[in-house]
Amino acid sequence: MLPPSDYFDQDGKKIGTDGHPEYQGKYVITDKQEAKQIAATNKTGGTTQLDDISSAQKLPSDVTLTQSLKVLNAQVNGGTPNEKLPSLVTPTGTVIEGQTGGAPTVTTDAKGVPTVTVPSTLPAAPSGLSAYGLSTITTIHPHPTTGFTVGNAQFTAIPASGTPLDAADAAAFGQHQTNIIVGRLGSPTGSLGISIYNGTTPAVDLTQRAVQKILTGN
Repeated sequence: MLPPSDYFDQDGKKIGTDGHPEYQGKYVITDKQEAKQIAATNKTGGTTQLDDISSAQKLPSDVTLTQSLKVLNAQVNGGTPNEKLPSLVTPTGTVIEGQTGGAPTVTTDAKGVPTVTVPSTLPAAPSGLSAYGLSTITTIHPHPTTGFTVGNAQFTAIPASGTPLDAADAAAFGQHQTNIIVGRLGSPTGSLGISIYNGTTPAVDLTQRAVQKILTGN
């Protein structure tokens, strides 16, 4: 028999399990009151039905979370703002890594305001994947995690969350059910982590430490 599904709070702490007889995945509970109630129920040996939780966000597979941390580490340790290891994860758990993106470029509008573009190209989906459908592939997009200079213009890190998707990301995200941006959360100086999107809709932000805890179950 498969184990029950697990619930975690946004800090990555395991707070309980569901009442279903089959495993359905791992979930982050984004509402603090719901998380508190699930933890209290778990403490007494009880379980919480998934249907009774309004704020549960299903997490991608452990393979996907692990690859997200790998992409994040590559971006942090890469030494340049070029986006590192854009990746795909197939429904069967196959990881396809892309190449480092090109150097950032700057365009200036009529008022002299500079805008930076940091190129990133997702790798091509493997042949034969049409049996699953493109939307079932999870995408992982890196964003620069430190400030950088292009020509005479200085830019901050590009957050993984907290700002609207740019046109390129929005177009790519619209083709897939699950998309992840890795980088700084919420602001250019925010914590390192991953931002999970359901299509183009933000679902949940998790710090690097929270993802590590979820993967280890601690």
